[in-house]
Amino acid sequence: MEKLTDYFCHVSYPRSGALYSLNFGDGQKTLTGEGVLMLLNALGEKSPNALWYLNQVVPGQNREGYPRSTPLGFVFTPDMNQAPMRPELPLQQIWTDMGWATMRNSWDRDATMLAVKSGDTWNHAHADNNSLILYHKGIDIIKDAGNCTYTDSMYIKYFFQCDAHNIVKVNGCGQSAYHQFNNCLLPGRLHDMVANDRIKYVLADGTGPTADVFDRNFRHFLWIGNVILVIDDLRSHEAGEYEWLWHPGGLAKVTEKGLEISEGNSEVLIQPIFPITDEPYRWEVLEGPTPDLKGSEEYYSVHLPGTYQRVKAVTAIYLKEVPGEKALPSIQTIEGDNWIGLTINNNGKESRVYINQLADGRLMHLNSWIEADEWTTDAYLLVTSDEDTFICYGSSLKRDDEVYFSSLTKMNVLAQEHDGTLDLQITGQSHINMSYRPESPISALKVNSIPTPITIKNNLLKIKLELN
Repeated sequence: MEKLTDYFCHVSYPRSGALYSLNFGDGQKTLTGEGVLMLLNALGEKSPNALWYLNQVVPGQNREGYPRSTPLGFVFTPDMNQAPMRPELPLQQIWTDMGWATMRNSWDRDATMLAVKSGDTWNHAHADNNSLILYHKGIDIIKDAGNCTYTDSMYIKYFFQCDAHNIVKVNGCGQSAYHQFNNCLLPGRLHDMVANDRIKYVLADGTGPTADVFDRNFRHFLWIGNVILVIDDLRSHEAGEYEWLWHPGGLAKVTEKGLEISEGNSEVLIQPIFPITDEPYRWEVLEGPTPDLKGSEEYYSVHLPGTYQRVKAVTAIYLKEVPGEKALPSIQTIEGDNWIGLTINNNGKESRVYINQLADGRLMHLNSWIEADEWTTDAYLLVTSDEDTFICYGSSLKRDDEVYFSSLTKMNVLAQEHDGTLDLQITGQSHINMSYRPESPISALKVNSIPTPITIKNNLLKIKLELN
């Protein structure tokens, strides 16, 4: 019961107006846990985070709530004078058992939050593995469209199905609606989340629920500054036409840059980057019913020209600070032998992203070594910048014959150096025995936010620990 408060906080989106909640599956975005947290408080489970949450709810917005104007609300509303400005919680959270994750840049109202889902499919959970919802400047600007009453026939025909969500299809097929009544014995998975104040990452594996179409359906979410990269690693049983579905939460239009969506102060640009093709991507405008079933609304499909069986696709989502912003981060494509990548210039900081084409399951009994600019690595993804290094599913990183990272097992390491402090975020293995070379001397070390003694051997930082 102690964890319920933190759960409701993490699945909430505070904004100027009614508090939003994640609405993956059956649910409405304005429903809240107000009644639950008031009851917990009355039962003695008191928490400052609960007061923060209750302070975000607009009185009367939730049919299950208890505003002070009602007898129960008058009796059970706690003293809100003690409510903090922000909750004491991290900016990201992953529930690997249910397959939800949230990442945000702030707990302030109208900030940016990315939510990702890949888990079970049955009953209240829709055919939406590897889908996302993006909240920006107070709006679910890339929304989940799968909401309506159970009794209407369109619930099964559209709202539950993959077409009502932000997913990938091949030859017109995504996740089957069969799972609504029969469950999916191979659930999707979310794992390997790492994050700091500039880079955030999580992996969604939707292969199981889409196994009748794909034998590889990975979706990497890599958030760097004001850009979110959606990296789709896909392989279908048969070659076919691939398409990406996007549900705008505002006015949308297709331009030469991609799909622009705006609503109020919120505006984003969705731009396909890889694969690079001779022919342009084809945008298609589709129609689906509105949740109230009184009309229709448009959503968009972007088609990759040609037929493919294996696709490594990269889509950039630009987060605009103000509507109509022209000075967007600059993204340039780069390529080398067995790798593709990007350079991102974002607010004066450059990041380089390398995607290892050999580390996607195509090799057997062979290492996936690549030479990416001056780096030698077997990592699936590598991100470098002046302050940050992100090694995704790698065991080694070298430059000029100098070892910068070494491990006997592949893992995910997000390193940030600032003012003599090295902050390491590590996931992927329970037994950690690794070496790491900082770019400059350090006086303090944190591993997964815990202060850790510094042990140096042969100019390499030695780290041994057990992860839960």
